Amino acid sequence: MTKNKSAQVSVIALWVLIILAIMAVSVGRRVSLGLRLSGYQRDSLKAFYLAKAGLNRSIVELQKYQVNPYSSLSESWSTGIDSSTHTSILREIAATGKPGESFNSVIIDEESKLNLNIPLQNNFPDQLVKQILSELIVSRDQSMNLADAGEISDLLADWIDDDSNLISGGKEDASFKNKKLDLPEEFLNVLEYYYQSKRNPQYRDQARILYNKIKDMITVFGSGEVNLNTVSPGLLSLMFEAQRAKDPALLAVSPELLAQKIVQFRQNGIFDSKLAADIANKLALSGVNISSEEQACLSGLERYLCVKSSNFLIESTGVAGNVSKKILALAQIQNTLPGKIIAWYQN
Repeated sequence: MTKNKSAQVSVIALWVLIILAIMAVSVGRRVSLGLRLSGYQRDSLKAFYLAKAGLNRSIVELQKYQVNPYSSLSESWSTGIDSSTHTSILREIAATGKPGESFNSVIIDEESKLNLNIPLQNNFPDQLVKQILSELIVSRDQSMNLADAGEISDLLADWIDDDSNLISGGKEDASFKNKKLDLPEEFLNVLEYYYQSKRNPQYRDQARILYNKIKDMITVFGSGEVNLNTVSPGLLSLMFEAQRAKDPALLAVSPELLAQKIVQFRQNGIFDSKLAADIANKLALSGVNISSEEQACLSGLERYLCVKSSNFLIESTGVAGNVSKKILALAQIQNTLPGKIIAWYQN
């Protein structure tokens, strides 16, 4: 009996030990998971505030130039480099005394892009802007021709005008907004409608593909004018191409060559006027001459150009440990007024 009791006690003790071991492992795993979650939450909060720091630093940098009569890619908000110390002020900025913690901020001039809120005259689109948008679509999507792209441009005009009639004839669908676009992504609705009207079963995918091809050159923010100092060579060339198509007297103008002359000047100079005569004088003083036809091409675009921007997209990313947080903000910087955030997105 004594031996049996001793064996039973041993078995019970062994089971107790096993149960305690299982409980210890379980508690240990829970504690480890809790520590990892709290670490992630801590780093997530740090990364978010680092991203906010990058956003605030970007606005401060933009405000340095708000009294200038122009905006230029040579300014520190664009280069990310302080011109006096030649040190980085926006790119990969480490938190003081905090290894593995930093922010990176990139600022993009929204007025270097084509504004999708096409100017309307009696609910018909401005023909030059329509042509520029059509040229942009064709240049980025080889399956499109100018007629197809023109149809999309007309649909966009119908989408934002205040009547219920289609430019092509007939009545607009109830889904049309009949107001200006608030976000560039709203153009996806127009593209989806276009592809759906063509009986394309993958209309959503096709709309997204085309949108992704042109999204770096389109905006809905600003006055609609394109900044001559910051516009990309590609969009500038398309603008010259559209103006040449409008005026037969400009057939001798090479859009690519004229855009190249403008961009070449911008490497060491800044345009402080959008007037064609002033642009020609600036180019001549730098040793770059333009023909009378090229000057006429610039003159035809004067009302579509500017040299000063007020709307900037800021992409600020904060990193802490293995966690990163991104903030996208649309900042409006006007004259001597404080910088204002008019749109905000965060992941």
